[in-house]
Parts: sequence; structure tokens; C-alpha cells
Amino acid sequence: MKGLLLKEWYQSAAYGKTLLIASLAMFAVSAVTLHDGGKQGVFLVYACFLMGIFPMTLLAYDESYGWTMYSYAFPVSPAQLTGVKYLTGLLCTLLSTVFAIAVLAVFGGGLDRGYITFLMTESVTAPLISNSVLLPLSYRFGSTKARYLYFVIIALFAGLLGFGVSSDDMLGHAGADVPLPALLGVVVAAVVIYALSWKLSTVWYGKSRDV
Repeated sequence: MKGLLLKEWYQSAAYGKTLLIASLAMFAVSAVTLHDGGKQGVFLVYACFLMGIFPMTLLAYDESYGWTMYSYAFPVSPAQLTGVKYLTGLLCTLLSTVFAIAVLAVFGGGLDRGYITFLMTESVTAPLISNSVLLPLSYRFGSTKARYLYFVIIALFAGLLGFGVSSDDMLGHAGADVPLPALLGVVVAAVVIYALSWKLSTVWYGKSRDV
């Protein structure tokens, strides 16, 4: 597993610069919009979403460069091969969460706690749920076919971005009104779905290797 994680790191360093720059640009935009109490935090959520779903990009590179077939020759199990993508997704989500916390700590002084908690819940759950849907479909049907859904999800988040910009006050009030136990429940549900998705991907990928 350590070798697989190292491979993911090298691949991310080689091919992930564009996505990382785009995510950091969105974090910068969120810092500007949140300054002085502006409630346009959907930029922050979108930045976390972009960074968090990076495993899909790595999986696409695996298939296009032949790693998927090449990995059959290694003494690694389907659980390890799928697990490394899910661990990468967790690490990317953790990293994006750290960036989000930093942005909110520096520029979110004018925001109420309820809205900050609402933003953090969205920032954590968005990549987890997206990966939970996209990764199993990629292992079942291949990343090329799953990529269509990938673009649909990107478009939906872009639409949410536009909606958030035009209705930031409404989202701010909505976020402040959501009770903390409900938000914690959403995070726990996202983690459970992620774990179930991990198991499903392992089963589907194992069947595809046996064909």
C-alpha cells in the first residue's frame, strides 16, 4: 500500500498542477468574497469540491496510460488498488478542509458561527459524496463512461456556484438556521456512504479483474 500511495503522489505531482491551481484560485476568490462579512461561501465549497475529487483524475490517467492492466502483474489485491484511491480522496478532502479553515479564520471574521459551520459541512461532504458516486461507476464501467457523469456533476456545482452568487444572503440565513446536530448528522452520513462506496468499488473492481 505504501508503494501505491507513493505512485499516487508522483502522479499527482506530475499531472495535478492545473487542478491544484484552479482550486487555489477558487480559494482566493472565496477569501475576497467572504471578506468584511460577505456571504458568498459557495466559492469555498466549489474549491473544496475541485480538490477533493482528484482521485477521478488519477483513475483516468491510470486507464489512459495502461496502469490498470499493468497492475495485474503486481502482488496487490483489488482492495488495495481501490483503497489507495479512496485514501487519496480522504487526504485531498482533508487538505481542502485545512485550506477552507484557513480562509475562514483569516477572512471570515464577520460571519456568524452558524453560517461558518454550514460552509464547513458543505466543504467536507461535497467531495465525499461526489467520490462516493463517481468512483464505483468508474470501476464498474470505466472512467471514460463515468466521465460523462463527472461533467454533469461539475455542471451542477457550477450552477450552484451561480445560484450562490445571486442569492448569498438567502444561503447565509439558511445556513445559520440549520441546527448543529443536523449538520453533524450530514457529515456522518457522508462518511458512511463513502465507506459503503469503498466496499462497492472493491467488489466491482474485483469482478472486472476476474473477467
